[in-house]
Amino acid sequence: MVGKQRPRVMKGGWTYTPRATKEYMAHVSLCASNAAKKSGWEMVQKVPVSIKLKFVFEIPKSRKELKVGMPHLQKPDIDNCEKGITDSLTGIIYKDDCVVWKVKRIVKVWGKSPRAEVEVETI
Repeated sequence: MVGKQRPRVMKGGWTYTPRATKEYMAHVSLCASNAAKKSGWEMVQKVPVSIKLKFVFEIPKSRKELKVGMPHLQKPDIDNCEKGITDSLTGIIYKDDCVVWKVKRIVKVWGKSPRAEVEVETI
């Protein structure tokens, strides 16, 4: 799981998105596209949506004190995790992420397998 990183500025003033961010966002977009097709979801254009996000980070073998469900208090920051998901859903779940009017829940926890759980609802 990768939080969305800031664009990098090179000499000459041009910018680029770091590779890890691009690859993660492409993976999230692919998963969202597959889930949308499977559920019959149609892209939202001007309807408000709310989201629930749960980020699960794999417990390292060296950290025996950590248990499933404990809060994840390390990088990446929760806002960068959220931005990576909401940006990746643009053009698939909704036309623009400005239609996200409410984040009902967002948590970062430790678990057995890394993943992002995303629920999107219209009102």
